[in-house]
Amino acid sequence: MVYFWAVILALILIILSGFSIFRLAKKAILRERNVAKKHLEMFHLMSRWVEIKHDDQVLLKYFSNKGIKKIAIYGASFIGSRLLTELKETPIEISYLIDNNPSHFYPEHKILTANDSLGEVDAVIVTAFTFFDEIKAGLKEKLNCPILSIEDIVYEIEGVHDGR
Repeated sequence: MVYFWAVILALILIILSGFSIFRLAKKAILRERNVAKKHLEMFHLMSRWVEIKHDDQVLLKYFSNKGIKKIAIYGASFIGSRLLTELKETPIEISYLIDNNPSHFYPEHKILTANDSLGEVDAVIVTAFTFFDEIKAGLKEKLNCPILSIEDIVYEIEGVHDGR
């Protein structure tokens, strides 16, 4: 009889372990799927940006037409780095970068966190566009300027560029 209950207990433990492993695997798969989705969206954005890039200084024209001369860039990773490069030798002043990851390093630009005191700028360009709504809500409490998504800017330029 003891052997029977030991087998039953072992089977129950195996089943419970299987469920736990399944739940952990499911979480990992969902996390990886979200990362893959984010990277696909970044790829599409960068692809569009390259398509409109053949018209030199297209972002400079966009900012000039909107009266934007002094900006902050939210997000210092891949897309933020490309935006810095694109605006490097233009009249657009990049006052500071905002990023919550202290591992990014740009010696010529100060990097602040969203919790720091943020100086006045004409606009903040959010390059972490997959979290744009949350970022915009947080920045609206601290700054009195337009908070713009790089995704919206690129697609707006593309629409103008294509004559839409």
